[in-house]
Amino acid sequence: MPVLMMPMTRETDPMKKSTCVILSLILICAAFSGCDTFRPENIENQDSVKTGFLHETPQIYYLADEDEFRLMPTVTLFENGNARLSQPWISSIGLFGMGSYEINGDELTVSYGESEYQNAMGAVFTVSDDGDTLTLESATIGFTEPGSVYKYRSDADYIKSYKKVDGKKLTLDRLRKLANSGQPLVYSPIVFSDFDGYACVENGSDYRRFDIDGEYTLAVWLNASNGGTHCVIERNSSGDSFYLSRRGTQGDNFDEFLGSDISASTSSTSNGK
Repeated sequence: MPVLMMPMTRETDPMKKSTCVILSLILICAAFSGCDTFRPENIENQDSVKTGFLHETPQIYYLADEDEFRLMPTVTLFENGNARLSQPWISSIGLFGMGSYEINGDELTVSYGESEYQNAMGAVFTVSDDGDTLTLESATIGFTEPGSVYKYRSDADYIKSYKKVDGKKLTLDRLRKLANSGQPLVYSPIVFSDFDGYACVENGSDYRRFDIDGEYTLAVWLNASNGGTHCVIERNSSGDSFYLSRRGTQGDNFDEFLGSDISASTSSTSNGK
């Protein structure tokens, strides 16, 4: 999620023209029963069920044929069992933190535990069309309406309207160098032009999305009010995110966020990939 300043997902567009996304490149073989309702063979093994249920991660469902500025616009599911429910623009919340989901027969339950900032809440959906359609049955969050239908839309289809920009491949190693650059006590900001020359997709002149090694999505956008640059990287499998803002102030924390992926990044760089 995990999101700072602005969510880096298809759920929120920095231009506020439509809900925005996160690039998902891990394609998962789907095992469906062939009827119009999803019924996993082994509902006791949630990991197996979730793997068979997803086409990609994150998998995002969009509100169909209703006003996304009045009702919850999206439902997002991740490979590791995390889930995220969104809120419309009229809500003062915008987005909740990260929840989780469970599948039981043709029922999908998204839950949020009680925290310091919110009460326990969630939503229950009926799954149909081989997992491509969710119908809201009940919810304990605002801006929802039983009977609302949510349709899965692949990320590849979603970004067709974006402009594709050719260039060099942006890697984790390059991002790590950017986060670690800068001298102590001299913290210069990361700026939009730092990402010139890299392959990406653009939405307008002030929003760019980058695929990072097929495992992460990076969103970079300009703040319309002050011209500042926002830069958020999100892990595709879980929705965990990290906000990059200034050089030299967060390198160690970024490496901690990446964890074991650092060694893979270093190995790829040394092999010339």
